[in-house]
This record gives sequence, structure tokens and C-alpha cells, in this order.
Amino acid sequence: MRRIGLLQIVTRSLKASPFRTIVTVLCVAIVMGTIFSTTLIVRGADDSLQIGILRMGADLIVVPKPTNPWHISQMILGHVVEHPYYIDIGAVDKVARVPGVQKATPQAYAAKLELVPGCACCPTSFSYLIGFDPPSDLVVKAWLKRFPEDLRLTDAIVGCNVAAHGQNIVIFDQVLTIRGVLDKSGTGLDDVVFVALDTLYWLATESRRLALKLYGHHVLDIYPDQISAVLVKVEPGHSVADVGLRIKLESMEQNMDLNVIYPQTLGQEARQRLSNLYDISLTNNSIMWGLSVVLVGTVFTLTVSERHREIGVLRAIGATQRYIFKLITLEVVLLVVLGGVLGILGGTLTLHLSGQYLAKSLDVPYLWPDPPYVASLAASALGLSATTGILSALYPAISSSRMEPCNAIRRGQ
Repeated sequence: MRRIGLLQIVTRSLKASPFRTIVTVLCVAIVMGTIFSTTLIVRGADDSLQIGILRMGADLIVVPKPTNPWHISQMILGHVVEHPYYIDIGAVDKVARVPGVQKATPQAYAAKLELVPGCACCPTSFSYLIGFDPPSDLVVKAWLKRFPEDLRLTDAIVGCNVAAHGQNIVIFDQVLTIRGVLDKSGTGLDDVVFVALDTLYWLATESRRLALKLYGHHVLDIYPDQISAVLVKVEPGHSVADVGLRIKLESMEQNMDLNVIYPQTLGQEARQRLSNLYDISLTNNSIMWGLSVVLVGTVFTLTVSERHREIGVLRAIGATQRYIFKLITLEVVLLVVLGGVLGILGGTLTLHLSGQYLAKSLDVPYLWPDPPYVASLAASALGLSATTGILSALYPAISSSRMEPCNAIRRGQ
């Protein structure tokens, strides 16, 4: 009987002050939504970065010496950057002969295609063109559930964000058949069109042909037997650092002018940026949470002062101090938990709509975390909401429960 009466009183009190109820819920929703969404985006970016590096498949990346390692890292961290430096494809065989090299495969990074004549792309997206060697590939196979072994001259494999028309994509007036779509990675691979090296050279020739007809037409400035990088897989039992040093020494002896990049170090800058972001967000979230506890506690302290007569009447008809304490605490906790639920829903919606934009503005990759983690984080946010309510209710609940009935009625008049 008492339990039913408690809920009825709480419901009536919340309905009687709609402005206070709405403002309190919104304040808590903003705080909890911010905490939930910032934690989720940091975790998503960190997961995406780790997956991108692990699935790259290469222990070493051999590039022309003038190439800035930052250019290569951007394919993992967010986007491919065009650069003008190429090496001869013969470097692949030379690198493959270095002791400790298990496999070496070439890649050629061509220019960005962005709504140029002869290319069919969605107005809201763009694609990058990368040539690779299907038999020896280390990257594309890692992101495909089923790799097509018979990749033809007119075939392509695309990232999950690449816009296409049905099963085809048109590049420089040439229709390519899409033979596979890469798994979502949250990295620059999502915006890439992969083709065989021969296909890339053919498309480059077509781009130059079209440039003769259309003034200002985009041209792929790459020619047969030119590549941008050699991806290297090191044999088990060999030190990656030692093999990298051997490749450098070999390149110096043969005047190949090559540089060696270690993929595991490419994400250090992004990891540091994520670490800084996490520290800043943790500090800000802690301050916001503390302020929310003070704010809600202040609001209900003022509310209790306006309800002295009501509390006095309840005490006069037999309500115990424990009953009054539970009444105020339940009212606060219900409001705060409702705000937490709305904050979680709002934070989830915000990340779905703008998560990629936020990640790009921070220059980090972003991949939505696994559902179990999202569920556990939502449960933790609700637990934090309930804790906020309990802490906020302590002072008003204790002070109201200790009021004598006569004094409470007198002060409420």
C-alpha cells in the first residue's frame, strides 16, 4: 500500500512541475549523452586504428626516398594522399631476394578521382585508385570475404563507401565490373578503388587520351612498370628491424634510393592524439558530471523548500523519516535515469549521423565499436545516471526527512 502511494506521489509531483522536470531531464541528458558519445568515438577510433594496422598485412613498406611517410600513413589513418614519386617495378624482385623477406608485393597510388569527366561517382563521395598485384597481395585479401582469383583487366574491387551504378563503375569512360566490396574499416580503404596494375596503367593511358579531347581533364600521371610502394611480409623468426636494415643497405648498394617504413610506427601520432583526446574528454566529463550532481541537488533542495507543507502533512498522517527519504530519492533518481536514457539515445543518434565527420575533423579513422561494448557502455552510463541521482538526492532527502511535522507545515504556509 505504501509502495503504491509512493509512486503516485512521485508521479503527481513530476506532473505538477513540468518545467522543472523537463529542464532537469534535458540537463542530465546533455551530460550523459556527451560522456557516452565521447567515450564511444574514442573507443571506435582506437579500434579502427588497430584493425587497420593489423590487417595491412605488411611488416615493412618500401617507398621512394622522397616520399613522406605521412602520405603512406594516411591510407591507414583516414585518406590516401596523392604523391608524385614512383619507383620501377623491378624493385619488387630485388626486395624479395633480401634474406628474411617472405613475400613482397607492389602497389601504385594514383590520383584522386573527384567528379571528373568520364568518372561516375556520387556527388557526396570520392574514390582513390590503387593498383595492386592480385597473386602476391597482402592488403586487399585481408578485407574481402571471398577474393576473386580471376581478376580481369576490366574488373575492380571497391571500398564500402565507393559510389557505383549497380555492379559497375565508370572510370575515364571505361566500364569496370565490381568483383568485390571491402569490409568496412573506418580508414581510407573505404574510399578506394583497387584494380590490377595492368588495369591502372590502361586507365592512365585512357586519361591521357581523354585529356586530348577535353581541356582540363584529370590525368593519371603514372606509366607502365611504375609503382609507389613495395609491401613486405617478413619470414617468421626474423627481426623486422633487421630485415628493414638489410633492405636499406641493399638499396644503397644498387642505387635504388629507397626508404623503409615500419607500419607499426605509422599510428603513433594518431594514438597520441587519441590519448590526448581521451585525457581531455575524461577531465571535461568529470567536471560536467560533478556540476550535474550539484545542479540537480540544488534544484531539488529548492523544490523541497517549496514542499514543506506537503512533507509536513505526510509526516502528520504517519509517514516515517525513511518514507520521506525514499520519496525524494525516488523522484530524483527517476528524473536523472530518464535523462540518462535520452542522453544515450541522443548520443547514439549523433554518432550515427556525424561520427565520420568528427573522426575526419580529428584526423583519425572511425569504426563503430562492437555491439557488446556499446551495450556495456550504455549500461555503465545508466549506472552513472542512477549514481548521479542518488548523490544529488542525499542532501534534500536527508533534510526533508528530518523535519518535524508541525515545523514543516508552519514553514510551508
